[in-house]
Formats: sequence, structure tokens, C-alpha cells
Amino acid sequence: DQAEYDLFLLDVTLPDGDGYQLCAQLKAMARTKDVPIIFLSAKKEVSDKVIGFSLGAEDYIVKPCAPLELKARVDSKLRSRAKKESLSFQG
Repeated sequence: DQAEYDLFLLDVTLPDGDGYQLCAQLKAMARTKDVPIIFLSAKKEVSDKVIGFSLGAEDYIVKPCAPLELKARVDSKLRSRAKKESLSFQG
């Protein structure tokens, strides 16, 4: 059994590695390449955001952020993914 993921929420700075590298690995794997990735990080420079987007992230949220904003952004990405999957099943 392989786990199925709806979304990845990553920080750039992880305790055991680099979130950018993990993002690149997830986007390179057939099983996870289409799973949305959102960065949630204290790194707020434009260059940090550009790197995240260039690696395939769908969103980049700077901490601290309001929990309701985070929920709204996650819900939005999940709705978009569900819509894409629905369209792919139809045609």
C-alpha cells in the first residue's frame, strides 16, 4: 500500500534537511509530482519565494500568518486539485 497525499505543507528550514530539496524530490517522483505544495516559512525575501515557485510550489506563505488565511489557502488548493481530477476523469 502506498500512501496518497492531498497536499504537502513544507517549511524551507526543516530540522533534518532543506525544504527546497524535498520539494524538488517530491515534484520529481511520479507518485507525488501532481500533489500541491505550499511553503509556510519565516523566510520572506522575494528570492526565497521565487525559489519555491520555481521548484513547483503552488503557494508560499510567510509566517507568522493568520490561521484562517492558511486554512483558506489550503482549501483553495484542495478545491483546485479536486476540480482538475474531476476534469481528467471526464475526458
